[in-house]
Amino acid sequence: MDHSASRAADPYAFEVAHTRLAWTARLLAFGFTGSVALNLVLGGAVGTLVPLKTVEPMLIRIEQTSNRAVPVDPASLVRVLPITKDAAGFDLLMESFVLRYLRLLLEVDPVGHQDRLTEANRFSDTDFWKRFLKEKYPEMKDAMKAGTNRSLAIESVSRISERSGVYRYLVAFEQVDEREGNITERKQNHAYVAVTSRPYVARES
Repeated sequence: MDHSASRAADPYAFEVAHTRLAWTARLLAFGFTGSVALNLVLGGAVGTLVPLKTVEPMLIRIEQTSNRAVPVDPASLVRVLPITKDAAGFDLLMESFVLRYLRLLLEVDPVGHQDRLTEANRFSDTDFWKRFLKEKYPEMKDAMKAGTNRSLAIESVSRISERSGVYRYLVAFEQVDEREGNITERKQNHAYVAVTSRPYVARES
């Protein structure tokens, strides 16, 4: 379109209008660019926050006394939930527990032996514990009376199956018996251990 007539009649008005249109175009371009950038940032933020809506395993749940129909001891409000296989580090935690349990159960040390058995009993099935006291413990008592220290050197631990929340592990280890600083017996052995995780109530402190 020919704007020569308008420019000749009032050259300054034409330049001002042109400048205004140019700045309006620039502002629209900046606004559009900023809107696109803001949408990208908000989209990334929403994408980051979406996983918070998923259910994550928690090990501890604190229950309020007002939520209980029956009054309870206020010192027993913390319920420790069982760890699940969806939790990070589940396999490592279970393997560590299996190794600790075997050491509690099989190592012999006259000084800390009774404390270890007390802890092992807390984690043991009732029928298994009765069988252990009947079949294995007499030999361990004789070893302690003879002044024997028994230690386990773990060589490997492997999970071999899982069914209904019960995990079975195969542990290979070397059993070393010492008496008065001298090794009296060294033998290779293995054990099958079945473990599961269960909730229990602990004191709030």
